[in-house]
Amino acid sequence: MIDYLRLARACRTENELNRLHILIENRFAPAEIAAIRSAAREFRNERTRRWLKRLRGMSPTLMKRPKPFERSRLHRNVIVYRCPHHDRDGKRALIAFPGAARRLGMPIAVFLQCMESEWDVFLVTRPDQTRSYLDGWNEDAPGIHAITEVVRSVSDLDAYGGVSVIGNSSGGLPAIVAACVIGADAGVSVSGTAGGTAEGRPSKAADVLAAITQFPRLSFTYCAGNEADAASAAFMRRMTGTGDLLPVAACATHNAAANLLQEGTLPTFLADVLGKSATPPDRWQTYEPGPSQK
Repeated sequence: MIDYLRLARACRTENELNRLHILIENRFAPAEIAAIRSAAREFRNERTRRWLKRLRGMSPTLMKRPKPFERSRLHRNVIVYRCPHHDRDGKRALIAFPGAARRLGMPIAVFLQCMESEWDVFLVTRPDQTRSYLDGWNEDAPGIHAITEVVRSVSDLDAYGGVSVIGNSSGGLPAIVAACVIGADAGVSVSGTAGGTAEGRPSKAADVLAAITQFPRLSFTYCAGNEADAASAAFMRRMTGTGDLLPVAACATHNAAANLLQEGTLPTFLADVLGKSATPPDRWQTYEPGPSQK
């Protein structure tokens, strides 16, 4: 737990305080956010008050009933969030690849509020100089295979009752590839991008996928009104040759997860797409894919 009051008071500009808040949003578990809110009551800073109010607006239960996930670092690029009092039997692992904004479409604490305690969530971070997870982290982990091996070694994946993978934005395609490499139960891309356009060919992903003989259940979720994300989802679907296109109605942003969160349906959606059932529920199919998307 950081000393929020000390760090916030040391911020000399609004930009410095904003950077502190972004760091906290991208890393801190729900209970840590709730503790910061309690400590901040004596700070009486308007910018902090507005920040906490925004978080509370995203997740009304975050401050008063935070999920009991505890954060720990397993590797310089792998953080785990787990509920220590949940029985290990029946636990499932979720490997998460955030996008360029270092998040899953929202603060990690807000995302965790939508998860059940049976999940241990492994957040795969990315060094600033790394353009894509498909490139790996560095010369010691030069590609997605190396990243998945690190995650496997530090997380003891084989001990879990199941494994799923999710990725947001630029983390979407790596999540799909990682799910195939690991042999996960499910792989989910949320507003995932694929080389910028549907005509692009992310050769590193294609090379890895060419060696896959058995694919997990795959889902490609995006805002129905976002043509670029729809094209990327269709492109990834063609690359893998399998999976469900899940356009989310009434949104056109590059953040389908935030739209589902705002509607209050994100927890149910995550349970559906990360579960072991063979077919996603019809309520997520907002339109029939056209010929170019099949």
